This record gives sequence, structure tokens and C-alpha cells, in this order.
Amino acid sequence: MIYHQMGGKKTTAKISDKLFKLINSISIELSLDRIKSKETKDVRKGIVTTSEEIKTYNIIKTILGLSNAFKLDLDRVTYRDYKDSFKVILDDNQQKSICSIEMNSNNIILTIEGEPYEIQSVSVSEITKYKKKIVDAAIKADS
Repeated sequence: MIYHQMGGKKTTAKISDKLFKLINSISIELSLDRIKSKETKDVRKGIVTTSEEIKTYNIIKTILGLSNAFKLDLDRVTYRDYKDSFKVILDDNQQKSICSIEMNSNNIILTIEGEPYEIQSVSVSEITKYKKKIVDAAIKADS
């Protein structure tokens, strides 16, 4: 999983062995400390990125990666978390919005090109219902 997050395509036994030698409890602890520090700073600003939001981002990025119509570099797809919403954007530019998600205790709203869609949960099956709209929004954001 780490190798794929770093942009690796194919995992071989040799690559796995090298990675396992590099990853130890100290490196994991240091990474966790950095993550906690960043989250603490974000909480002070009133922004907390939840696992549901990250899951949404990963699902949308996967949809784009599997699409034949979306031919852009996936590294250009990022996100920004705001107090009231979570946006998946292109080129780290909030003006190039692909979609946003708003979650509260009552419902989850996925907004694509200004059109809100209520979804039941943050899941692959729910979000992929809007696959074509998401891909079209990403292509439009690039133009």
C-alpha cells in the first residue's frame, strides 16, 4: 500500500523486501507524531479531516484513475478541507473544483458542478453512481 501511494505500479517480492526493511516501529512512530502534530494545528483552526472525507477522496481519485476519459496525471487531483465542506480539486486550486462533500448528523451531500446529491453513506457503491458526472467535472475543471 505504501509503495502504491508513492506512485509505484507493480509490487515484486524484491521491492516488498526492501520496503519492509525500511519500515520499522521508529519510522512509524515518527510518522504518527507528524500526523498528530498536523491534526492538532488543524483542530486549532477548526478544521478536522475525517477518515470519511479521506475515504471519499480516495474513491473519487480511483474513479478518475480507472476512467478512460480522464487522461490527466492523478497527482494533480488533491483536496482541501474547510469547516463546512471537503472539496476534491485539481492542481491544488479551489477554483478547479471536481466535487465537494458536506457531512452532518442528518445527511451526506455530494455536490458536483453545483448540483447536490444526497447519498446514504460514503461508500464505493454510493459514490460510483455519479461516476460519469465526477469524470465530466474533472475534465471540465482542467479546461
